[in-house]
Amino acid sequence: MKVYNAIPAQFKPPPGSSHELLITHQQHNPDPFRLDTRIQLPKFVGKSNGEVVDAWIRSLSTYFNTFPNLTEERKLHIAALQLEGISQTWWDTEQEKTSFMIELGDAPRSSTSQPIRRWDHLCDALRDRFYPPGYIQSLWIIWHQFHQLPT
Repeated sequence: MKVYNAIPAQFKPPPGSSHELLITHQQHNPDPFRLDTRIQLPKFVGKSNGEVVDAWIRSLSTYFNTFPNLTEERKLHIAALQLEGISQTWWDTEQEKTSFMIELGDAPRSSTSQPIRRWDHLCDALRDRFYPPGYIQSLWIIWHQFHQLPT
């Protein structure tokens, strides 16, 4: 603000111009590399479709990689906000099971009943729940059918 006021009037941009807005923005946001952007994250409704599951996971992973200081807890909260429909019901059930196990002081008996506390564990649980039966096997079959053509 002080710097802007020190500029002689003949060198100041006209009121309402984009230059004046930029100067005002720079005064309120001293970090010139910080962008004030809104990112629209995709929703996941719980379709039993491996490609949809993987696309959603990739989108959120890209977002999380953009902000490396996000904690695992924060990643889970952000991901949970993007769940709708069946996937939201599934997540609520998982959270209730975790709360119930903690309340009872019961240790999980298998890896599938482990509480989800990390983003990669959520990804694995989503794949377990929402990949259609035989999806992984069909990907392997497609992969093994690839062959290099002679040159």
